[in-house]
Amino acid sequence: MSLQGWSSLAVIVLVFEAFILLLIPAAVTYFLTRGVLVLLREIPSRLALVRGYLGQAQVATERASEAVAAPFIAVNASFARARSTLAGVRRLFGA
Repeated sequence: MSLQGWSSLAVIVLVFEAFILLLIPAAVTYFLTRGVLVLLREIPSRLALVRGYLGQAQVATERASEAVAAPFIAVNASFARARSTLAGVRRLFGA
């Protein structure tokens, strides 16, 4: 085989290697794209379910925080009412 034959064979081998090396990223990109499309199709329904659970957690948290804070708010309101009544009595009698 002459030098020109070996040169042609080397070019064919290089083209084949380049094709294989480009085929791998192309296949990875194809399957990643398909995976993203599946995620985009499935996420809204899953997010609706999660949003429902988060809404329930928010309601429970608000109820619990109101139950914990209500006595402190009531005591503070009573003290404020007593303070304003005392201030009014002092103003009325000039003390």
